[in-house]
Amino acid sequence: MARSKQQQKVTSYQISAITSRPDLPFDIHRARDIPSDESHLLDAHRHEFYTIALPNQGYSNHLVDFQPVKLQTGQVLCITPGQVHLPQSFAHSDGFMLAFTSDFLLPGVPIFVAGAPPLLQPSPEIFTRLLALAAEMELELLQKDKNYLTVLRHLLATMLTLLDRSVAAVDEPSLSRPAALLQQYRLLVEAHFLEWTSTQQYAQQLHVSRGHLNDIVKQHSGQTASALLAERRLLEAKRLLLYQEQQIKEIAYHLGFNELSYFNRFFRMHTGMTPQAFRVQARELYNHSPQ
Repeated sequence: MARSKQQQKVTSYQISAITSRPDLPFDIHRARDIPSDESHLLDAHRHEFYTIALPNQGYSNHLVDFQPVKLQTGQVLCITPGQVHLPQSFAHSDGFMLAFTSDFLLPGVPIFVAGAPPLLQPSPEIFTRLLALAAEMELELLQKDKNYLTVLRHLLATMLTLLDRSVAAVDEPSLSRPAALLQQYRLLVEAHFLEWTSTQQYAQQLHVSRGHLNDIVKQHSGQTASALLAERRLLEAKRLLLYQEQQIKEIAYHLGFNELSYFNRFFRMHTGMTPQAFRVQARELYNHSPQ
């Protein structure tokens, strides 16, 4: 499908923009069957819902929050709400695309968290089961038999549980207390990074010392607690510089920096460039110009 050369604004899409039923917070379709009226999803955009891509042939290239991702058969791409996604190229690619909101999930179902790597590599056996589950969901949504929404929720819960097993199999045989603490820290960072800018605030909420939190986070992620927090603040800064029309000083204040000079130093220390230079580069990369 030909891509327009005209620069476009990075738009945030609710799930109602892609579902056949605007009141249904779930959708599944074949990757090859993107309707012509949804071709705008091939431009850079933000997801306000969860997305899972399951390719069963070919490969595709993407940018997810400025990181290049090559998705191949047997892998799973997981995109969380708020991420900037740009599909770049497809080579004989086919498979399933799922979209859903947290409202559609059954209670207690594990879900991939923001900040986790977007690409998963389940075992061939689990991937085969994931494809079978996706085919069942596609059929349920097509036929709409009695209680089909209940069936869809349970099938999705099974898929997410299998994905969670795949992550656990790579990370740890079972979720130990230290690993659980890291997961809780990541969730708190995602919820509070705009107002909590010190790791001490997170340590207090988790009822551990700042030093203990830092030790556990570094042991299980390879980064300090401060580095993970800075990484999340930096990601939000990059997103805002790309798709918002705000002045840089307004973005700095939004992210909790009282002085523009402090924000400039923070950004340059982590990226090697100024916020303005990054904005120019990112908009060229994402073919973006705010309206």
